[in-house]
Amino acid sequence: MVKYLSEFIVLAGIYIAAGRKGAVPIGIALFGSWQIVFLYILIIELAQVPLFYFLLGSLASRMMWVQRLKKKYQPQRHKIMHSKLFLSAKRNGGWGVFFIVAMPAFTGGVLGGVVLARLLGIKPRQSIPAILAGILVCDAGLIMSVEGIKWLFD
Repeated sequence: MVKYLSEFIVLAGIYIAAGRKGAVPIGIALFGSWQIVFLYILIIELAQVPLFYFLLGSLASRMMWVQRLKKKYQPQRHKIMHSKLFLSAKRNGGWGVFFIVAMPAFTGGVLGGVVLARLLGIKPRQSIPAILAGILVCDAGLIMSVEGIKWLFD
């Protein structure tokens, strides 16, 4: 039990420092088991969903620095709301949130999916399944690609 807890804490630290793209290959190299890494990364990312919804919800509206940020970026809001990417995500709704979360790029991930869902006005009961599916697809894809590269060099 202590072994798994210490492995989880190490991988969580790597996840915080390097993100999911860094945590998956480093975790597989450290622990040797893609199943354990998949489980740990899944737990870490699933814990982020309610955290980000809470931070971006009622708590954020009461923070002064968030209100200052809103005022600062208010002139750019029109530009963002009419960008091709935003309009495409709005047209696709939950699928747009899914693709943002499933994309292992710098704008993808759980936080990007939650922010997009909040901007689009998608209710949590509709966006959370899309976020969870995006997490599963991205993590499985990353693990399969790392395992494939590992297989090539073995």
